[in-house]
Amino acid sequence: MSDTLGWVFYPRYCFHLAPTANAWCFLRIQDLMMLQERDGFQGENLFFHRNLPLKWVRIVGVVVAVDDFAGLRAYTIDDSSGACTEAIVSLAMPKAVAPANELPGAPAPAPSTPYEHVDVGSVVDVKGALTTFRDAKQLKVEKMIELRSTADEVRLWAKRSAFRRDVLEKPWVVPDKMIRKCRRDAERTEAEDEKKRKRLQAAVRKSGKADGAQRRRPVVDERDERDESDGQGKRTGRRGEEDLKALASFNGGYSALGL
Repeated sequence: MSDTLGWVFYPRYCFHLAPTANAWCFLRIQDLMMLQERDGFQGENLFFHRNLPLKWVRIVGVVVAVDDFAGLRAYTIDDSSGACTEAIVSLAMPKAVAPANELPGAPAPAPSTPYEHVDVGSVVDVKGALTTFRDAKQLKVEKMIELRSTADEVRLWAKRSAFRRDVLEKPWVVPDKMIRKCRRDAERTEAEDEKKRKRLQAAVRKSGKADGAQRRRPVVDERDERDESDGQGKRTGRRGEEDLKALASFNGGYSALGL
């Protein structure tokens, strides 16, 4: 399958061969904004540069704003490429136990983030998963480092340029032989997964039947057994006493020997 520019889009089972697969793709923010989504991959946070699939992104730039909202902190980052993006960090709510002498209505402890030292003016190296919010691309931060010098920033610019030259600007082509091999591997993996699923379902059904049989089995309580044996003993004793009284009715009395 190809688009109007002639880029061949390979099946999903070939994505692991792409140089961008499971890699930190070092992009300018302007390039990040130009990434495209394709039919069949909506909701997976998977984007494409030409025919290259991308999910993990790395950017470097200066923080120009910091905003907190709904348990999140958004660092707006500008890398002078003509666009800005937000790097999103979840705020961890502290689980402190209130002291017994604490006054009611005292303010709750403030949420914390591992990047408290990062503020407006900080130059940061950010790695994260690319997502969208209201059609705007964002980074869900996996790691963020504040750069300490201009030399560090220049070094990262060089790495970003090399990634663009060596990966993004080169066509990604998969030979037909490799595509066929990937398809066979995917079919074999799918068949193995189906066998595992069926074995698991059979084990669950067998376990369910065993549990049902165990629940249907009558359970005899020891107290019921004792009550039953006591009842039998009482009935036997009453019959013996009645026999003795019957013997006594013939002689006008009875003794322990029946005489």
